[in-house]
Order: sequence, then C-alpha cells, then structure tokens
Amino acid sequence: MDRYRAAFVDYTRHHGAFPDGDQLATWLFEQHGITGRSGDTLSAGHLRRYLPGFREEWEAHQRAAVGAGGA
Repeated sequence: MDRYRAAFVDYTRHHGAFPDGDQLATWLFEQHGITGRSGDTLSAGHLRRYLPGFREEWEAHQRAAVGAGGA
C-alpha cells in the first residue's frame, strides 16, 4: 500500500485533483511501473479499498492548506 500512497501523492501534486480508480491505476502503471498480477494496469476495483483513506488524507491536506493561507 505504501507504493500506492506514494503514487497517489505524486498524482495529486502533479494534477492538483483527486483521482478516480481508473486514473490512479493508469498513473501507477505509466508513471511508477506498478502492475497487476497479469502485468497489465491494476483494476479500479483493486484500488477501491484504498481510495477512501486516500480521500480522507487528501481532504485533510486541502483543509490544512486553506487554513494556512493556501501555502
């Protein structure tokens, strides 16, 4: 999961937005070389269990940035 989280943080820094499962799967594959067992892109369904926690972290980060004057 740490690989997924690191790629998620990379995605949000690059795009400034929260990815859906397909977007994150594509980012993991294209930018980080992370694949499913078959060697293809992970399925969005595989990432579904991680996204709520990532969303919570991302939203907390967004609130903190706004509270700090957008820094």
